[in-house]
Amino acid sequence: MDLLARREFARQELVRKLSPRVDDLELMESAIARLVEEGLLCDDRYTEAYTRSRWRKGFGPVRIALELRERGVSEGLILKHVDNGADIWFTLIAEVSVKKYGATPLDTPADKARRVRFYQHRGFDFDHIYSVLDA
Repeated sequence: MDLLARREFARQELVRKLSPRVDDLELMESAIARLVEEGLLCDDRYTEAYTRSRWRKGFGPVRIALELRERGVSEGLILKHVDNGADIWFTLIAEVSVKKYGATPLDTPADKARRVRFYQHRGFDFDHIYSVLDA
């Protein structure tokens, strides 16, 4: 309960975190099932909060989806909360670009390649990246 008081957890993430500390795995599974029944543990709520948190930090849909998969979130919830084609990602990459590079023009192909790598690392796909580079 102490873990859940601090932040939201995905079911699989909580299992991974508690497994080394617990001797009786069946007891842990029943406790987690009870938390789900009581609404204290909800993957949907976790996915929404995590997506919003990473979005605020300037990360794109590809990276957020990858991180959610690593945390054991189902593909259906990822698709529900991380819509790769949404206009919000184009707005976000434009904001990230202004914050990182300002109005600095692209002078050389090396500058362009450096920016593309940065945006890819942040988790944006090429549609998003080219929208900023071509502008």
